[in-house]
Amino acid sequence: MKLKTLSMLIAVSLSAGALTGCNFYDSPPNNNVEEPENGNPPPVVTPPPELPDTADIVTKSSDELISALSSAESGQIIGLSNQGNFDFADSIEITKDITLVSTDADGNVISRDTASNSAYAAANNYAVISGTTCINIPDSADQVLKGTEGVRIANIKFENINVIECGTDSTSKSVINIGKVGDGAVPVTLDGLVFDGATINEDGSHGWIYSRGYVNVSNSQFLDKKNAGMDVINLNCGSNRVVGGSAASVGSVFDNNEFTVLDGESNSGLRGVVAGLQFKDKTCQATVSNNSFSGFESETTTFDDTGAAIADGSGDGATIEGNTFGDDEGGNPDPITVINVDELNEAISEAAAGTVITLDAAGTFDSGVINVDKAVIIDGGEGNNATITGDACFTVKAAGAEIKNLAFENSKLGWDDENDVMEETCALGSSDGQSGAISVDAVSGAPVKLSNLTFDAANTTDFGTKKASWVFSWGQFELTDSTFNNLSGSIQNNGVFVNCGKSQARQGSVLSGNTFNITAGGSEVAAIKVGDSTGGIIKDDPNDNNKTCNVTVADSEFNGYAVEHTQDMSSDTGKDNRQAAIFAREEVGAITKSGNIVTP
Repeated sequence: MKLKTLSMLIAVSLSAGALTGCNFYDSPPNNNVEEPENGNPPPVVTPPPELPDTADIVTKSSDELISALSSAESGQIIGLSNQGNFDFADSIEITKDITLVSTDADGNVISRDTASNSAYAAANNYAVISGTTCINIPDSADQVLKGTEGVRIANIKFENINVIECGTDSTSKSVINIGKVGDGAVPVTLDGLVFDGATINEDGSHGWIYSRGYVNVSNSQFLDKKNAGMDVINLNCGSNRVVGGSAASVGSVFDNNEFTVLDGESNSGLRGVVAGLQFKDKTCQATVSNNSFSGFESETTTFDDTGAAIADGSGDGATIEGNTFGDDEGGNPDPITVINVDELNEAISEAAAGTVITLDAAGTFDSGVINVDKAVIIDGGEGNNATITGDACFTVKAAGAEIKNLAFENSKLGWDDENDVMEETCALGSSDGQSGAISVDAVSGAPVKLSNLTFDAANTTDFGTKKASWVFSWGQFELTDSTFNNLSGSIQNNGVFVNCGKSQARQGSVLSGNTFNITAGGSEVAAIKVGDSTGGIIKDDPNDNNKTCNVTVADSEFNGYAVEHTQDMSSDTGKDNRQAAIFAREEVGAITKSGNIVTP
């Protein structure tokens, strides 16, 4: 059976709350300023505590549950009887530290199937929440919950839900809406839940679970996600409550869950876990670990216009590890062969992650931007017979994407700020050098893989006005077993340029087993440039980004270069330093070199 993706629901309440307009995004301070590395270790993922054997209060209807939420004392366990009817007609609000859990009619707590680690295996015995409803934990509960065990919702199934606007202050259209709560590192805990996405009516929802606060989601199953709402879980990092308040340094955890997309449903734009994407440089410190994802169009992304299992826009604070991706029916997507740029872009837009798209050697790839926004494999075939010419180029926006076995013989590289529209080129920014035959955007989590490529500048006559490189990167990548021929020594046309201003570019890119050949000339030019420069010197920037770029260059050959490594190519150092194999800061954290051979 093919399980598919959905999102978690419920956050419970005191009363059927009045609904207000949607105040969807918070406005964070300094939204465009990248925050420095916080230096904190990743959060430790600990399982939620064992549930008690019995509930303090047992409810058998939606009215009884609303009453219990109002009268319950701090710390009490409210049971939802699996013989009851919890079909709601309005939202539910939780403003105190209570636990909601499925029980039998006598109040005995029903546990998930711990032997198979599955909530779904026990779901037939769970209480079911349904109807036109949502669970809301409002901003106003923040200080009430501080110093307590917090709100917990466990071992409950959600089906036949009509998703509505939820919340009285921080609102969203969701099944569970968590406001700005979590001060004092008190999380909302959601565990052992099952969401039946095939039965959820969620047109235009913001997510099954939408949180502006500190939340831990574990051991739950989000099944059969439809393409009627964008996200399963969305963590909005505009408030410091997502890290446990200003005095804490924790982070929301999404661990050991299952996410699937409904069989036959379009996965375009669907996202499983979103960790702070709308605030790309805020530090969410979220942990997304040990989850399984099936049916999504790509594994990870850092872009808000791309579907993926995990969308991470939280800068340098996220931990993504131990997750599995794929289709539980097995097999790899069928390979595709294309003969021109239009066909290639169309194939990428329709492909699943992991699809091999082969460029026919007889094809023509000579004009336009190739937008690689999924983790597909672009293959030129054996012998690098497929060739990129003219002004055709790649912009890579998907972590884990791969480009291999291609020849690049472009006549035009980069863009002309007087005659070209930047958005119609592979330029990622308007500054010098921020474009290339391959431009890797700010992606991380899984490196973009570039292998067995050949770049030949012999016929390149137009380098634009913005000093393009052959490979430009703002993200994490691996470049292996590739050759750069006839690189010009007379203009600033680097083989590879890594701009370290984005945190994704400082995640450990590796260049290994490559060969760089340069022609004579006296310009400031390098085979590999790491960090931006001014006046022929790699900048000593105030955030130390250029000193911590963490790039490895190994087992590569550099022919025609005067020196292996310098951070100063200024005219004051003399002509002999103007062509360096590696142009980078000399601090240990900037670059690691081993096994390279430089022949002047």
